[in-house]
Amino acid sequence: MTKIILKLAIICLILFMLGSLPTDSALVRFLLIAILLFVVALLLIIVSALTTDIKFGARPYPKIKYRNIEVSFLWPLNGGGIMYAYEFAHIILKKIGKVEHAFEYCAGPGFIGFNLLANNLCDRLTLADTNPRSVELIKETIKSNHLQDKVTVYHSDCLDAIPEKEKWDLVVSNPPWVLSSKDKKDIMVCDPESRVHEKFFRDINKFLKPNGSILFIEGAEFTNANSFKDMIEKNGLSMAASFRPVSFLEMFKKMDEYKGLRMTTIIFLHMGLFLREAYFIWSKRKGSEIKAPQQS
Repeated sequence: MTKIILKLAIICLILFMLGSLPTDSALVRFLLIAILLFVVALLLIIVSALTTDIKFGARPYPKIKYRNIEVSFLWPLNGGGIMYAYEFAHIILKKIGKVEHAFEYCAGPGFIGFNLLANNLCDRLTLADTNPRSVELIKETIKSNHLQDKVTVYHSDCLDAIPEKEKWDLVVSNPPWVLSSKDKKDIMVCDPESRVHEKFFRDINKFLKPNGSILFIEGAEFTNANSFKDMIEKNGLSMAASFRPVSFLEMFKKMDEYKGLRMTTIIFLHMGLFLREAYFIWSKRKGSEIKAPQQS
């Protein structure tokens, strides 16, 4: 968040400096108009992206629609997954392919998992969160979309309350990004002493199928891939890849890869990934094969 504020402050400073120049200069007038139009366009993109698929007045909770599934949520429980869900689907389609059983860890309202199910990237879905409000929201989504035969949810601290009969081909998560904080109250953002990450990688082998994959999104403002390398490798896993999906120069590229999404939603997604310096870590069991996804 600090870096986002810094970037916005730099933009404001540039605008202030331009505004202090003599306005009788044609170049200055052109730059001011161009920047103003750019800012207005970005605002329109944000408004369009937020209002197209979100039902703010729905009862008992607001809802966002991922294809044929309407996900109930509350804004305070959105840690960014409402938009990151699109990039998870994009990456999994390209790098992993459809799986039989997916699991969302630290699920919140379940944006990522339900979007995978809506895009036919998994046949069954399991979700878990330690917050009872999140579990309540997930149960509402299951009930309102008649998904009782496809989706299971657990109220669990890390993986502690999940029965070992659960076996997953794919695990996805937008876990808390801040490992250095000692704040134990803001669990959506902070992971003191890396507890949520450490416990996950320690216990996941009980549930991960032999060729299963783990895909986490993290924030480069707080960590990098090396922050997790030891905890991954000491638990019999290996880092298959680490990548940042969007650079500034690529913000308006590869839009044809996001089939079914509006251009405004894609641009808003790319803006969020870029400004928050999001990156992905893909892990697998040591020695497991990385297969190219089958094209359907």
